[in-house]
Amino acid sequence: MAFLKILFYLIVLILVLFLAYHTTRILGRGMSLKQRSAGMQVLDQMAVGRDSFLLVVKVQEEILLLGVSPAGITRLEKLDAYETLEPAEAPPDFVAVLTSQLKARKNRDDEGKRGGRGKQ
Repeated sequence: MAFLKILFYLIVLILVLFLAYHTTRILGRGMSLKQRSAGMQVLDQMAVGRDSFLLVVKVQEEILLLGVSPAGITRLEKLDAYETLEPAEAPPDFVAVLTSQLKARKNRDDEGKRGGRGKQ
């Protein structure tokens, strides 16, 4: 009997997680559709603090640099042009770096053992 209770609670938990996942996907799609506008577009953004960031926004034909903070939104500069740059090179993968370092260390240890045996 206890097994059936545990199984029932497990099924309810899986159902709740499944419904929560699909609800957030539906709400996320709805939010992205509401943010689209024909006359306004966010070209770039950069966080400069916990609650502050910079935005480059194109409003109709004007390009503006905006500062956003808890105190409000401030127009910092009107830009003549804005060129989107390629993102910086991604840092190397941690696993790949660790693997290469371990292989290099193992090779040095193997060479040291071989060299030590030849001297004896």
